[in-house]
Amino acid sequence: MKKLKFVLLCIFLLYSLSKVYSYPTELIKPTDSIPAKKHDIAASIGIINYNSLDVNASPLIYKGILPYYSIRYRLSKRKIENDIQFNYANGFINCNIPSFKSSTTLANFSYSFFIKTNIKRPFFRKVDVLIGGSIGTWGNYTNYYHAIAKGWNNSWYLSHSLDWRLRFDYNINQNNKFGSVISYPVISFVVRPDYSLTDRFEHVTSSGYIKALSFGNFKYPIQNNFLTFNMNYLHTCNNFMTIGANYQFIYISYPHPRNYTFYSNALSFLISIKF
Repeated sequence: MKKLKFVLLCIFLLYSLSKVYSYPTELIKPTDSIPAKKHDIAASIGIINYNSLDVNASPLIYKGILPYYSIRYRLSKRKIENDIQFNYANGFINCNIPSFKSSTTLANFSYSFFIKTNIKRPFFRKVDVLIGGSIGTWGNYTNYYHAIAKGWNNSWYLSHSLDWRLRFDYNINQNNKFGSVISYPVISFVVRPDYSLTDRFEHVTSSGYIKALSFGNFKYPIQNNFLTFNMNYLHTCNNFMTIGANYQFIYISYPHPRNYTFYSNALSFLISIKF
């Protein structure tokens, strides 16, 4: 509850800043001779609805509402955008047995690029279509508490992947934009624990954490179903600041060594500074 209150307070502060530093739309004109800003740093905060079933550790479905944080750096050139982004969430998750309360961590680090295309059709008059790709790591590490055995069991899913991405930006007007991005892996290197319900993380990592997290297998798209879909709304306050909201949906299905299924819905509010 305290974390949720903190998230709501941060959202209120972001909204207040947008009102203080914004100015009327008519003052921002396309004819203004102000050089385009190449650099953009954005920070966002929100909540994520976590849902997972990891049969390798537990036959139960775990759910939870976790605070969600993200930071992104963007370098924009004439037709290419380069992004470096880090996302993080951590908190408690529950199943239908109250005494089996567990904790989980989500983390993602990626580099991505988008190339603007020139589609000349009436339907796309206000829509910018960008194609691109990304390389990054997405991980979920969970400590499952078993009340009957009075002990902890650990499991994880770690995917290092090369993805393709498709992005659509709909320019509502000069200062408001709606966008969406869909991505799916071309090839992945997936790391999962051994085929066991009882292996503890420290047993697997007796030779070191790095080695334990590097033993995996290369997988092609159908073998590692990992779909990410983003929608966002951005409002330009002035030439230096943008605020907005972002929705993200993630679905993962991986069968080895036992089935791991995950999906989440995340809503966050962001503020970006251009320079």
